[in-house]
Amino acid sequence: MPSNIKWTVKSGYNQNGNYGPNADFSLGNEQGYYLFFDSSIATPGQKALIQTDPLQSAITNNCLKFWYFMNSNVDRNVGKLNVYDIDLETNEMTLLWTLEYAQGNEWLQGALTYAYKMKHSIVFEAVRGPG
Repeated sequence: MPSNIKWTVKSGYNQNGNYGPNADFSLGNEQGYYLFFDSSIATPGQKALIQTDPLQSAITNNCLKFWYFMNSNVDRNVGKLNVYDIDLETNEMTLLWTLEYAQGNEWLQGALTYAYKMKHSIVFEAVRGPG
C-alpha cells in the first residue's frame, strides 16, 4: 500500500501547539509515545499508512481496540481515520472502521470486531481533510 506521507512517533506536548495531544494516552505524561499525522504539512487528500506485522487468528471474531486523538485548530484539516483488514493471501482490503473530522481535544477509544481470516494485517490510514 503506497503512502504519501509518514506517521511520526511523538512524545509529550506537540510543539506546534495548535493541535494534537499534550501527552500519550497510556501513561498520560511526556514519557509515553504516540503516532502522529501532521495535517499542517500535508496537502488535502494526502495519506499516511501504517500496517501491522502479519497476524494469524484462531478465533471466529477478532476484537481490536485503539485510542485516537483527532483535533485541530483548523477543523477542516482533520480528514479521516480509516482502519482496514488486509487478507494477506488474496490482498483483499476490507474497511472495518472510519471516522471523519475533528472529534474534540481528547483521547477517544475506537473498538471493532471483524471476521476471522487466517493470515491478515491491520492498516491504519490517516487522510488529510480539505481545509
